[in-house]
Amino acid sequence: MTFPTSEPIPSEEESLPPARRRRQKRLDFAHAGLQERTEYLSEIAHLATPSLDFYIFSLLAGLVMVAAILLDSPALYILVVLLAPFLSPVPGIALGSVLGSMRFLGLALGAFLIHVLIFFGWGLLAGLGASAWLQAPLEKVQDHSVLSIPDLALVVIGSALMTFLMLRNPRQRPQVASVALAYELSLPVGLAGFGLTGGQPGLFADGMLVFLVHLVVAVVVAVLVLLLMRFRPRTAGGVVISLGWLLLAVLGVLAIFGFISLSPPPAAPIPLSSPLPTDTLPSPLLPTVEGSQPTKTRTSTPTLTTTPTLVPTATATQTITPQPTPIYARVWAPDSNGAYVRSEPGFDGDLLTSLLNTSLVQVISDPLLIDNLTWVKVRTETGLEGWMVQALLATATPSPRW
Repeated sequence: MTFPTSEPIPSEEESLPPARRRRQKRLDFAHAGLQERTEYLSEIAHLATPSLDFYIFSLLAGLVMVAAILLDSPALYILVVLLAPFLSPVPGIALGSVLGSMRFLGLALGAFLIHVLIFFGWGLLAGLGASAWLQAPLEKVQDHSVLSIPDLALVVIGSALMTFLMLRNPRQRPQVASVALAYELSLPVGLAGFGLTGGQPGLFADGMLVFLVHLVVAVVVAVLVLLLMRFRPRTAGGVVISLGWLLLAVLGVLAIFGFISLSPPPAAPIPLSSPLPTDTLPSPLLPTVEGSQPTKTRTSTPTLTTTPTLVPTATATQTITPQPTPIYARVWAPDSNGAYVRSEPGFDGDLLTSLLNTSLVQVISDPLLIDNLTWVKVRTETGLEGWMVQALLATATPSPRW
């Protein structure tokens, strides 16, 4: 005979300690059964596949980005990344690559490409508006188009955290990690579009470079997290695609740190004029006798010498004016990856272009003290002339006025 109890009898799983129950609920993907893997991947695929709100928030965040660019407001840039949609396609691209699922990889890439085109299109519209109505240069647009170690670290942390948390609990969205990726992916591509129509072609090239490098780093980090969590490529396609991402990452790191160069090295500067050795200069005042060798003798008694008289001629003599040795310098900004060239000395000058570290320039003016900084006029390898901060240049040919 059984008696009713006031409390339900706990099951065997519920009677275990909490830590042990959590370990049992974790899925060991490498040793799980087919049904468990299918259910688990279905949950992740549902989270990584964007819905309609993904595109709505992309449009809304892109519109706020236009206001942030035209108003040059840092607060609105923060609002852009807060309104940006959850970037689940980034770990989705990595998961499709590792598993070798071309359908899932295509869905993730397609959704992310639409998000990129939305931001790029809003950037094009912002550039048209700025060129039509704004006269003052915009400073904040340059902050998201320079490669730097802190930005790469933020990409690594955001991608690793998002992928890890999605795999641990596919029913939750790590929104904080997505904000970090939106800051490093969405803003650079939007500002690249702005540079294309806003009269700053250098901003377009720099923004696209930053976007592509950050995207490759984010996907590679997500692939590494998947491999560490025992997601192994089970098809030849998964192996090839995963190795391809890793190869792109290695080439990007080598290019960033200067081990390989994507452009031919600049030619060594050739001085405009160089003095001839003194011992090779002929002496016009010492007559020589044919067949005899000149000798140098010392005598303590004065001797009478004949001084030849120079007869003027009607032929004009070409006078060679000595030219100063040009000063060449290389861009070296320890706190960033390069420096800006402006049309006038001072921060009020228009931004002409940006030069990466180790770029060669020629200094063509005396230093000027503007805005408590020393500025010099330079000429780039492409012939563009502008002004740069002297402290960001390193020269091996100093002069008295440097």
